[in-house]
Amino acid sequence: MATKLQPRERMVLIIGAIGVFAIAAYGISQGPYQTYVQSKEKLADARENLRLAKAIQLNVQREQEKQKEILNRLGSASDFNLWNEIDKAVKDLKLGARCSMRSNRAGSRGQQGTSVDVTLTGVSNQELVELLHRIYDTGKLVLLSEMQHLKPSPDKKGLDCRMTFIAPQA
Repeated sequence: MATKLQPRERMVLIIGAIGVFAIAAYGISQGPYQTYVQSKEKLADARENLRLAKAIQLNVQREQEKQKEILNRLGSASDFNLWNEIDKAVKDLKLGARCSMRSNRAGSRGQQGTSVDVTLTGVSNQELVELLHRIYDTGKLVLLSEMQHLKPSPDKKGLDCRMTFIAPQA
């Protein structure tokens, strides 16, 4: 039969029930709440990773575009005659008597493509710079491979220069 509880016993039971309920509620809320906090952190990390991935992808695309441009320039170099371009620039600047050119065969010095040695005697700074501008302004890939010397001419009326240009081919 049901016995009547004393007020003191009733109070202890109520406080005990409230304690059990509070502990159960706390335990239940901690698991899902911690999961929620962790998911927020994971989301922030995922957003940062996505931002980094997009930045890397953009850099890769830029590099691929640069490579395509270089390959296009190399590919179009097959119909490019470096000797003719340098000769045309020399004639345009009227350097004929002060310039000598020598073509090297492809593959010399471990290079792929054509190379031309140019020797200038008694040219001014302006003429040298203008010649370089005209050679590089062909729209093709032309490299100054080596400048053997650049010094004042013996008569002190200009510069003597010897350099090698290369037009690489794919």
